[in-house]
Amino acid sequence: MAQSGSISVVPATTSSTSSVYNFTMRPQHSIPAYGLLQLQVPADLSIASTAVIQSKCLYYLPATGSPLSQFCTVSTTNGVTTINMTLSVAHSSGLSLKVSMQGFKNPRTKGATQSFIITSTAKDGSKIDVSSGTDFTVQMTSLQSLTSMSITAANQTNGATTSYLLTFVSPIALLNYD
Repeated sequence: MAQSGSISVVPATTSSTSSVYNFTMRPQHSIPAYGLLQLQVPADLSIASTAVIQSKCLYYLPATGSPLSQFCTVSTTNGVTTINMTLSVAHSSGLSLKVSMQGFKNPRTKGATQSFIITSTAKDGSKIDVSSGTDFTVQMTSLQSLTSMSITAANQTNGATTSYLLTFVSPIALLNYD
């Protein structure tokens, strides 16, 4: 699909649901008007809001950089989530293609995700290009902060051996062995 490509996430904070995902690529072949960009979402990334993705789905005109709202749908088949963006205008090969969307739930760790698979198709669904490699991974750069923390001693006597209860509140779910 792309000679080169990347994703930037703003802000790149773990477990955020308000980040903007900016996809930039350079298609090898032209995409006709009403062709599709299909973004297969990596299994380690989730959709926070289908409605937000559908309403915050933008294509940027190459000549001006002006955003155009696009029609996007989200579907899940056999556990694989795909976002389909219908391009209302044709996009010429070799020109940088930029789209952005919101509505993802950022990963809970700072590790890199698996790759998005991006496919461009004609209006009739025939494939034009398919991405390859790891250009379309995301990695968070900042962690959520604990919202509160306390330490309570079981025995308040000076010099006594005691146990302590550590209590904290995290804005993200903690899993076994975290």
